[in-house]
Amino acid sequence: VSASYFLPKISRFINKNLYWMGLASRDKMVNSAKEKIEKAKSINPRSSQVLNAEGTYYYYGFRDYLTALNFYEQASEIEPGNGDIIANIGYVRRRMGDLEASVKIHEEALVLNPNNPDLLFQIVETYRHLRQYSKTIEMSKKKVTLYPNELGGHIDYVKNYGLLTLDLEKMQEKLVEIKQR
Repeated sequence: VSASYFLPKISRFINKNLYWMGLASRDKMVNSAKEKIEKAKSINPRSSQVLNAEGTYYYYGFRDYLTALNFYEQASEIEPGNGDIIANIGYVRRRMGDLEASVKIHEEALVLNPNNPDLLFQIVETYRHLRQYSKTIEMSKKKVTLYPNELGGHIDYVKNYGLLTLDLEKMQEKLVEIKQR
């Protein structure tokens, strides 16, 4: 059995949406995830997937960003072209308050995963925190182009347009355009 067999199971136990919303038992999830990681490590301790999972364990399980970063960087050394691992490094950098580095790293990950809507959303959010509204519009347009049927992308574009221009009439026009599609 390969390490990759256990990794999807690990992600089920560290389901970030349930964890962050407080809908899952943290201790149960963290303990179960650790068991699965240890099992995967016994098969291949230097697997980039195992190291990435262990970084995720520390990131979500304990909010121990330095330890998570260490595991993500080790995983990236083994598999430097993995956009998901690179994106995880960007998430840690953002949590540590280094927004400039975070957005730069996320843009590197986007080159490797150009159709990843979650990554585009995260980049937009980071640019918004940096108050770089023209960049939020650029990335929002890219998301709308890739996913024209996703209403959230259009609304995000209009919101970012409004933050940049403060033109409420133009925002209303853009919302009417969306409604007519």
